[in-house]
Amino acid sequence: HRAATTVPYEPAGMDSLILADRLRKYSTQGAADPAAPDGAPNNRNNSPLENKRILVLSSSPEPWIEALCLTLGGKTGVREIVRWSQAPIEIHHDRIHSITPEQAKDAMIERVQNNNNNNNNNILSEPFDVVIIFSTWQNPVWTEPTANPWTDILTVSRIKCLLDPQHGTMFLSVPTGSDLVDIHNHRVYGPSRYPLLAANMVQLDTQEHIHPSSSPQPTYVYQVHGENNEKKGGRMATGRN
Repeated sequence: HRAATTVPYEPAGMDSLILADRLRKYSTQGAADPAAPDGAPNNRNNSPLENKRILVLSSSPEPWIEALCLTLGGKTGVREIVRWSQAPIEIHHDRIHSITPEQAKDAMIERVQNNNNNNNNNILSEPFDVVIIFSTWQNPVWTEPTANPWTDILTVSRIKCLLDPQHGTMFLSVPTGSDLVDIHNHRVYGPSRYPLLAANMVQLDTQEHIHPSSSPQPTYVYQVHGENNEKKGGRMATGRN
């Protein structure tokens, strides 16, 4: 394992290219096209996010992930993008909305009370097809008024419950290296903490990580653990490759 990534890191062009490649390969039914050459984008699926509901947790102030999702939405576009934001943000796009952690908590409680029935007034009443989490060292997406070493684990566990259980896919990019937690909610994920993030998930992109990544934030692709997903060729996530 590399040393902890404690230097400033913000998304670069390579991050968007890697994420776009993973989205093309794994967003549709949560599996890569077997006809696509190894390492090549899925040419049959150039609109992988068409009519999909997408939840984005990003520490970047720039909406580059949302822009990427709109680009991959095809002719009819994405169905909806929800940005998980620590504070309310002003958005001028009819298919992009935001929700704060406090609003998400209330929406989840309402969803449980309504036995998961769809409610058009509840932004979390329907499952998401895709969840994208991009959290950097200096700007983690999980922050609370008081330091809590389990904030990140709890947040991701709750987010998993929002994924479509049949084909929902999570794209996870966090700082990797030696395990590290500090009082300001900064995190680095290694052999102890990364498996907690990926618990009860099936990793779909094992072939993408045969060789060690040079990025301090490699992107991994997961689905909720289940018999159907294991049959697609994924393996139970026990940690990073």
